[in-house]
Amino acid sequence: AYGDYVTYLLEQGKWLSFKTMVHALENLPSHDFIRVHRSYIVNLRHVNMIHRDHLLIGLQDISISKSYYKNLQSRLVK
Repeated sequence: AYGDYVTYLLEQGKWLSFKTMVHALENLPSHDFIRVHRSYIVNLRHVNMIHRDHLLIGLQDISISKSYYKNLQSRLVK
């Protein structure tokens, strides 16, 4: 996220949209997507590895903030 812009990283490339992270998350399937940081929403189907403070999707290393970690952890237990 960059202010009121969200960049979607897709297999086909990047896509920039004028919306907030909250609005972006509302428009994504909640069973697949989760917010892990104030700047990142991830598709759980593409996560390769999760560590305490970051996760990997392919070669992309994404930070997990402390405030979102518990929500991520509870989603993975289901």
